[in-house]
Amino acid sequence: MKRLIDELIKRLILLGKDSDAFYVYFLLSCVIQEYEKDDVDAPAFAYFSNDGLPVISFTSKLEDFLNNIKGLKKFESFFNLAKHEVLHILSLHPLRILEYAKKRNIPVTEEYCEFMNIIVDALVNRYLDSQFVKESHGVPPIEENLTLEEIADKYIKDNGNIGKALENLKKDLNIDSFDNQKDILKDFLNDINDNELNERIKNAIEHLKEIIEKAQKVAGDLPGEIVEIIKNWKVIEFTIENIDELFSYLNEIDRTYSILNHAYPDLPIYRPLQGSKILLILDTSGSIGKEEAEYFFGIIKNISSKHEVLVIEIDTVIQNEKPYKFSKNDDQKELVFKGRGGTDFKDLERLNQVLSPMDKTNISTVILLTDGHVYGIPEFNPLPQAKWIGITTDIIPEDLGWVKWLKLEKKEKRVIEGF
Repeated sequence: MKRLIDELIKRLILLGKDSDAFYVYFLLSCVIQEYEKDDVDAPAFAYFSNDGLPVISFTSKLEDFLNNIKGLKKFESFFNLAKHEVLHILSLHPLRILEYAKKRNIPVTEEYCEFMNIIVDALVNRYLDSQFVKESHGVPPIEENLTLEEIADKYIKDNGNIGKALENLKKDLNIDSFDNQKDILKDFLNDINDNELNERIKNAIEHLKEIIEKAQKVAGDLPGEIVEIIKNWKVIEFTIENIDELFSYLNEIDRTYSILNHAYPDLPIYRPLQGSKILLILDTSGSIGKEEAEYFFGIIKNISSKHEVLVIEIDTVIQNEKPYKFSKNDDQKELVFKGRGGTDFKDLERLNQVLSPMDKTNISTVILLTDGHVYGIPEFNPLPQAKWIGITTDIIPEDLGWVKWLKLEKKEKRVIEGF
């Protein structure tokens, strides 16, 4: 491998400002390793370190792999293989495969890893020498302009489970067998917990930005496919108008704990059960998007870190017979979207039946999370003793005069400006 890397360095010097020079420079900027164990079928694999550094490992199968490719010089085959792994890194494929599993609640099994590996190989192979893909028995390219997540969604929805989705994906791409690094990918993915994933993605993007900016100075304009990949590096930002007003309501909850102590007027009496709970009513209708749902969950997590929170889900009807309860000690609890039908808030008239007498007494604030597309409204305020705050992602529903509405603005922000 060292000889091939040396040839890459020579090629970088000769290429000057050329699209191939970008890939050579990028590869040389990654952490390059030799994987010495003999338990991987693939000649190379890519992943991100704990700090988000891009790592490309070449395995003991490299020499045999390159020698078996006819019609291309050995170095040309090595360059295409390196380009293949660089494209995986730039597309954040190793981390997106895990992110997809977490968001869709899919176990990270070897079958899942093989399914996703085939999809990401089909995506990056669009940009490789077609002769190299054919001679190396690579996955045929998927030419549709779809993302990894969109392709996976399509196959899982059409087939019902990962096993059948994998079977039909192979059939559609005419793949008899697939040698990949599913064991290593599975180990890599299972080594990252939920709390680490977002931080790993953030760190990975920062490292990639730095490498890309340096590569541009060496290689000039970025290849067209890299520009397209970078355009998809977007973060969703949410802002709430009058956010201070929301938290002023929440701060009042703390003040309800303090009642004057008649024996010692300068000291309060602490009564944590009086007015100490917040009820969050979560719109789980089909019009709520993925990012909005994640933001709503974030609100629940943030508020429950300081207050006891009750959560009720509603689409056309209230989905839970009694509210879910969350507090700062409930990190392991799960809340799954239920419903996904239309939006009819008239069933909120049944709140008094769903809530216990103790809960009704202690709820001081109700936060309603919705997109505002509501076609059924309660005829009366079901919890008149509480203050109601509505956070809407789109329109403000009419005829809910007891609700103070705040607008949630969603913006897509590109990670690297100018692309």
